[in-house]
Amino acid sequence: MKLSGLAGRTAIVTGATGGIGAAIVARLLAEGCTVAGVDLDAEAMRRACPENAGLIVIAADVSTEGGLPILCRADGGKVRRGRYVCQQCRYS
Repeated sequence: MKLSGLAGRTAIVTGATGGIGAAIVARLLAEGCTVAGVDLDAEAMRRACPENAGLIVIAADVSTEGGLPILCRADGGKVRRGRYVCQQCRYS
């Protein structure tokens, strides 16, 4: 299934290294989105999507008060213009 209108847009995906989150990131990248992948483990995200210029890796815990400012300052503030947000976090 082709998703239309995503090329050139920015999406923010939290929980980006987990199974569902990683699949969402991969699909959005394949559709031409710039993706801000947010997770606690930045290295795992880099391994999951190696050499992808459309991926902005952000190591942050968005379940804490300090996590959101990290997300908002990432990539010179371009992430704040994200049009789509997918909160794919799990708590243990």
